[in-house]
Amino acid sequence: MLTYTERSPFRVLALLALAGTIWVSLSHILFSVVLGLPPWGVLALGFLLLLPLVLLLFRRVDRERRQVARVAEDVRARLDLLLRHLPVALWTVDRDLRFTSVQGRGLARLGVDEEDLLGSTAQELFGQSDDARPLQAYQEALNENRSTSFEVRWNERTWKVRLEPIWEENQVSALLGVAMDVTDEEAARRRVEEQRAHLRQLFEEAPEGIVLVNDRDVILDVNSEFQRMFGYTRAEALERPVNDLIVPEGRFAEAETLTRRVVGGEKVEAEAVRRRKDGTLLDVSILATPVDLGDERRVYGIYRDVTQQKATELQLLHSQRLEAVGQLAGGVAHDFNNILTVILGQVHSLLHEVQAEQLRQDLLQIDAAASRARNLTRQLLTFSRRDVVTLEEVDLDEFIDETRDFLQRTIGEQVELVTELAGDLPAIRADPSQLQQVIMNLLINARDAMPEGGRVAVRTRALRRAGGEAGWTNDDPAAPETILLEVEDSGHGMNDEEAARIFEPFFTTKPQGTGLGMSTVYGIVERIGGHIEVETAEGEGTIFRIRLPAMTPETDDQTEVDLRGRTEAGTTARSAKRGIILLADDDTPVMEIARTILEDRGYRVVCADSGSSALGLALNMDQAPNLLLTNLVLPGMTGEALAERIQARWPGLPTLFMTGYTEGQWTREFAMRPERTHEILQKPFDPNTLVRRVREVLSRG
Repeated sequence: MLTYTERSPFRVLALLALAGTIWVSLSHILFSVVLGLPPWGVLALGFLLLLPLVLLLFRRVDRERRQVARVAEDVRARLDLLLRHLPVALWTVDRDLRFTSVQGRGLARLGVDEEDLLGSTAQELFGQSDDARPLQAYQEALNENRSTSFEVRWNERTWKVRLEPIWEENQVSALLGVAMDVTDEEAARRRVEEQRAHLRQLFEEAPEGIVLVNDRDVILDVNSEFQRMFGYTRAEALERPVNDLIVPEGRFAEAETLTRRVVGGEKVEAEAVRRRKDGTLLDVSILATPVDLGDERRVYGIYRDVTQQKATELQLLHSQRLEAVGQLAGGVAHDFNNILTVILGQVHSLLHEVQAEQLRQDLLQIDAAASRARNLTRQLLTFSRRDVVTLEEVDLDEFIDETRDFLQRTIGEQVELVTELAGDLPAIRADPSQLQQVIMNLLINARDAMPEGGRVAVRTRALRRAGGEAGWTNDDPAAPETILLEVEDSGHGMNDEEAARIFEPFFTTKPQGTGLGMSTVYGIVERIGGHIEVETAEGEGTIFRIRLPAMTPETDDQTEVDLRGRTEAGTTARSAKRGIILLADDDTPVMEIARTILEDRGYRVVCADSGSSALGLALNMDQAPNLLLTNLVLPGMTGEALAERIQARWPGLPTLFMTGYTEGQWTREFAMRPERTHEILQKPFDPNTLVRRVREVLSRG
């Protein structure tokens, strides 16, 4: 540590002169007055006595001067060491831009030698470079007497250079240059910028609407999806409270509560209703997350439009309800069909035995009621999609034309039936009886909407699908062809709520309605690959539009042309031979009534109440049965599996399946199989139908 302050030589001489003057004055008083010496003697004696003091003082001054020199040398060495080890490069240039000094550890990174650089000029160093900025910066610093900075790429690294003017005698005599290697910092800065750009891209392209707000709920930023979702531009949204912007009336309390929770530090997930710029409402899922930036809290709100999802969930719920009702209806119809089979069988047996007219009339009333119940169960089975259908090639125009008189009688004379048929339509693949049921239900629905009479029109035409469900055109010959069936009435129409529920099972606006007519129509149309929709308004009538797929060469091959289950017009079934019938049914009353009917007609009937029992009987029979009459669904074994096992023992055995409904996709495929050789008898059946079908199967066997 330095403790000595160097004295000026003039100051030392002044001190010596002052000290000498004081000494001479004191000596004169002392020696002249006290000793009586002459003045020259007094002066000489004073100087002699002062000489040692002067010598001592000069010696001390010399010692201190040498000490100051050593300290200065040490300071210069330390400064030189410091400059040489600084992580920068330092240099000075004169007004000719010639390097006069170069120091700093940064020289090694610059890749230049101190000795080579000293004496050279900035023009020589940068003259061959394509970058003109360094030389311009030197000239500006000298000419404009100001500091300047620039970045330069040197030795594959990035350097930040600072030039400072050095002033001497009120003018710039040189420049001090400092260069710092900022390659790593520049790379880090680029990485930060890239990450920021990447995050910005993610923010902008996120599939959810994102809004950034401060703790006062004021919007700081929004992404593109937020703008699309709510209809506001970024400029319209910024600096506005988000709740004022998108929260509908009546929802402010709920939105404010959510905001307070998030600002309080809670991460919140919620579903809510929000408003677009045009006033329409959206169902949104919200994820709000607080973010602390120092002393400031911000909130990220992420919005996802779930309006369509909500609608889909409602449709799924509606579909599940329909499926549940369908399962219930199918189960009820199945059990009821077995009961009706017994009732119809007993009624027909009694009709052959009872002679009293009154009793016969009562039995006929029971038979009529059972027949109506059978039709109702068939509607239930059609609605639940558990009935057996036979798909055939159908010309829709020809079908409507042939049944027009029947349809007119069905709806009555007070309603005018008009048909507008396209002609030359491609065929469709459908069950004719179910197709008739569809048209009849639509016409009856139209008749009931016109109690005072009116007009109902049935129209057909061909369309081609283009671009999805919404696009229909006749111009693209390559588009799949679709047949459009329209039924339009001039009745009182329906309101929105009624129209939305028109196809729901058991929903009806009629005092005596069952609520199964339109749901049955819906089930039939969907089952054959079609689509039905309704257009209506109160007081403006109703239009039902049904789109059915036209047959193609591929579906032509699948059309069932084997109509052996029907008796051709003008002919009668050939007389069947009597024989042994193996009867399998798990419903004992049905099995007993079928056995009684067949035995009364001269057949020998062997009964089994399960598949395994029937198989055991068949395998142990000495003589092959003439017919297997089995329920399609049996405990432990399906009727089809039973038939295959028995036919392995008795090849070519004719089989007639009974069913109240078909349960499962395999049975529907079985029923519609064009190549099938088995026959199906739908429950409930009366004795005549049972005997007729048995004879038909046996006659072909």
